[in-house]
Amino acid sequence: MAILRLTDCPACWRINGRTMPVTDKAGHAAFSYDHAGQGFFFRADCEGDVVLVMAMSTQDVPDKTYLHFKVWTDGVEIDVTANGGADERIVRLPLAQGLAAGEHSFEVYRCNEQISGLCSLISLELEGRLLPYQATKKDLKMTFIGDSVTSGAQLFAICGVDQGKNWQSDATRSYAFLTGRALNADFTIASRSGSYSAKDDKPDSIYWTYDYYSRMRGETLYDNAKDAVDVFVISLGANDTEPKRGFSDGQIRDNVQALIRRVRADHPNAKIVWTYGQLSDKRADVMRGAVEEAMQSDPMLYYYQYKQGNALGGFWHPTAEAHARDAQELTDFLRSIL
Repeated sequence: MAILRLTDCPACWRINGRTMPVTDKAGHAAFSYDHAGQGFFFRADCEGDVVLVMAMSTQDVPDKTYLHFKVWTDGVEIDVTANGGADERIVRLPLAQGLAAGEHSFEVYRCNEQISGLCSLISLELEGRLLPYQATKKDLKMTFIGDSVTSGAQLFAICGVDQGKNWQSDATRSYAFLTGRALNADFTIASRSGSYSAKDDKPDSIYWTYDYYSRMRGETLYDNAKDAVDVFVISLGANDTEPKRGFSDGQIRDNVQALIRRVRADHPNAKIVWTYGQLSDKRADVMRGAVEEAMQSDPMLYYYQYKQGNALGGFWHPTAEAHARDAQELTDFLRSIL
């Protein structure tokens, strides 16, 4: 079985979203793969088994030392779990077994968000060769930023039942992933549980996620302005309005409008949509008022409030069914403004 290092064949694969070259503790050159819903794509002329080699570190908590992935091989979906630990280790993730000789396509998506663990991609093991990667033509380019809801956190559990067991995110079942697919978009997701719109030095600030490739790795800044997107969706507010945060109505307004100005500066030609109401509709009038005030001087800014709240998943998050419904709502709305 050949070992094909990603650094040796950069034209034969793609990682969407925020990725950067890294070196693992064993000295292997790799590429960061830290964000919920992040995809890794390649094609190969091969047969037999295909394995993705990764460096992975995860939460050092019982029953939480793994990351979950969705794999589409030639369009057929499988779920794969990789076990890690607090110390970075090399993990071999099986992508396919017993393939017939010929050309095959692979899509690998990370289901968990970065606070569940860091991951980097090193190499592929297969019998055959990688083929030059050509991206499929998409109708739109989109970015989603947000909190745990955008990460697809807790969408499998039912309130009060098995919440500790059903902890992991599945970003491939989130409204963001489903909306991007429904609109045939080339999309990326940058989200983190607990995020709010204020700019401060706490990890819960959305700027902690927005400003960096992977803030948990260090201080490497990400150039948001280099991504020319058609639609930029911001899904924040539930954590802003929590009493424990202590933000006044005026502070929320100022924080929301400052983030909008920042995103607009990075994406002058994008339609920016601020959404609210999936996790909580507390102080919805404050959120709506802040965005609508900014809309007066920004004709490509929109506010969308979901019609039906559903916080019946784990730790009071939306269920998978609610995400699917919200994705349809948002898809319809985006089509109406596009």
